[in-house]
Amino acid sequence: MNINILIGLLCLLFSGLGVIATLISIRFACRIAKKSGAFKTTKMQVSFFGENLYLSEKDRLSFCFLHPGKEGEAAFYPMAFDIANSGDAPCKNAVLTIQASKACIPKLPENDFSIDVTPGIFKGSTTRSVVHIGGFNQVSYALPTIGPKNAMRLMEEFIFLPSSLSGNVDAETLDGHFVRVGYKLEFLYPITITLLLENSPSLQVGFDICCICADSSKEAIRKFLQPIRVAERRFISQKSFLSRIFFILFKRRYAKEAIFLEFETHDSGKEGGKPFYRMGLLNGSRIKCSRIKYWILPTSCS
Repeated sequence: MNINILIGLLCLLFSGLGVIATLISIRFACRIAKKSGAFKTTKMQVSFFGENLYLSEKDRLSFCFLHPGKEGEAAFYPMAFDIANSGDAPCKNAVLTIQASKACIPKLPENDFSIDVTPGIFKGSTTRSVVHIGGFNQVSYALPTIGPKNAMRLMEEFIFLPSSLSGNVDAETLDGHFVRVGYKLEFLYPITITLLLENSPSLQVGFDICCICADSSKEAIRKFLQPIRVAERRFISQKSFLSRIFFILFKRRYAKEAIFLEFETHDSGKEGGKPFYRMGLLNGSRIKCSRIKYWILPTSCS
């Protein structure tokens, strides 16, 4: 009996020593792998003028550009895209694609287009191409290697018209009379960005741009909020008392953020008889930024 107990204790002891030896070997293997860089990964983030971008609709940002002209007049805006690597491994052979309306990204010969790259050492190793995809153009950049804790910025001009259309349309009533009805259409330019990575899942983000004819951010904010306020009042007036209380108490749940960017007019002229404007950074290096919160009306309240 005593021999059986002794054998059992010895088995437990050797089993424990085996487990300890296994754990020690795993620890040393992990230490060696860590020193060799096997655990190092890239952690990429794409931002627009320093504002981090996200894919989810809840976190999707709206950027509002102040436009110096009138409805139907084009303006060229510098678009700054930042690609940052906050990981501990270099990002190699990455491709950045930006998809927008054909009117926003003109497909011109490559030698007629220039892009600004920061730091400047990356400029010679960054290539660009544009392709048509349905009603959109997609501009792609083959990026150089971005080291750990490093970032680069791409700047290129995109073209935007004021994001509103107004006019009149003739309509016939049921009793045969003709009336002229005025309309005004507000819209956004959706921008989709995809970062294709060599050894990691691709990163896709997006944001919206609207162009508002205004002389100041204060005027642009007022014009931006006007249709939202009208829709909010109409929504509240048409819903039940409980739905109105719910929306007023919990409307922060539907909050979104809009960022207003104010540029300088560096040049203007006419192309095909239509005025155009070339916008630039204030004092060549910055933009004036204002932020507001606005509310997206819920569709499930009744």
